[in-house]
Amino acid sequence: MRIPEAERNAQLAQALQDAARNGGYPEDIAERLARLVEQRGLVAKAYTHAELTSGEPADTFAVLFRNSYYAGYYAGRAWGPLSRWGVEVRFGEGDLVGFSTGTNHESTYW
Repeated sequence: MRIPEAERNAQLAQALQDAARNGGYPEDIAERLARLVEQRGLVAKAYTHAELTSGEPADTFAVLFRNSYYAGYYAGRAWGPLSRWGVEVRFGEGDLVGFSTGTNHESTYW
């Protein structure tokens, strides 16, 4: 289901508030945030930075996110809408309709 960009951004912001409400370490908040945005159908998949940097990535998209995370700049650079809070997201097919190519720099899609 395609969600208009402004509405998606508002829903992502609400998910962040909900995830942070109970406090905790940044990693705990990131984990809650990743699961919330998945449960609410805002993204196809969410990965915490801890998931991307420990062990073998769960899927090929996780490999692409991990490679981008370490792409010669510095770990923790904020590309995606939730990056600075420790979460990378993969939108569903057709969700990035604001760009003529359907992707942008932080996208893992061709």
